[in-house]
Amino acid sequence: GEHTLNELCRAIDSKTTDFSNIAGIIWPRKGEWIINKPAPLVDLKNIKRPLRDNYFNPDGFYNNPRLTEFTMFCVETLRGCVNKCAYCCTPAINGSVIRKFEIQYVIEDLLKIKHQKGKQIFISDENTLQDPQHFQELLHSIIDAKLINLDYQIQTTARDVVKNKNLLPLIKEAGIINISLGIESFSEA
Repeated sequence: GEHTLNELCRAIDSKTTDFSNIAGIIWPRKGEWIINKPAPLVDLKNIKRPLRDNYFNPDGFYNNPRLTEFTMFCVETLRGCVNKCAYCCTPAINGSVIRKFEIQYVIEDLLKIKHQKGKQIFISDENTLQDPQHFQELLHSIIDAKLINLDYQIQTTARDVVKNKNLLPLIKEAGIINISLGIESFSEA
C-alpha cells in the first residue's frame, strides 16, 4: 500500500516494537515472521504529485545545469500489471489490478520537469503497453503538449510490442527513444 511506509516510519519514530496494526508488512517478532493483512490499494487520484521543486534546490546537488541534463526523472502513468510472472512482486502487491493516473496529471508532471530543464524521462510503469488505449492517449497528449523534445524510455514485454505494433510510429513521434523489453515465457510448463 502507498501509505504503509509512512505508517511504518511513524511507528518506528514512536519507538514501538509492535507493528501488528500496519497493513502490508512482514516483520519479525520473537524469532518468527509475522505477516500482516494486505494494505488496501489507494485511489491514484489521492496520490500527491512528486515534489519536483526539491530536485532543483539552488543549494542542492542538482543545481548544476550539466547534472540536470543527465538526470533521469521517473514518471508513472499506471500501477499494476495483468501478468503473473513468477519472479515479480507486482502481482503480490496489486493483484491483477491496473490503476491509471489521469493523463492530465501525467502531462502536468512532464511539463513541470520540462520547465525545470529536465530532459530524460523514465516511464516507470511495470508494463507501459499493457493498456494500449491509455498509452495511446498519453502519446497523443505528449505530442499535443509539445513535449516531444524530452527523451523518454519505457518498459514493456515483447509480446505487447508485437500485439500493438501499430503504435510504433506514434511511439517514435512522441519522442520515446528506448523500449526496454522483458522477454518472458508465459508457458505454465
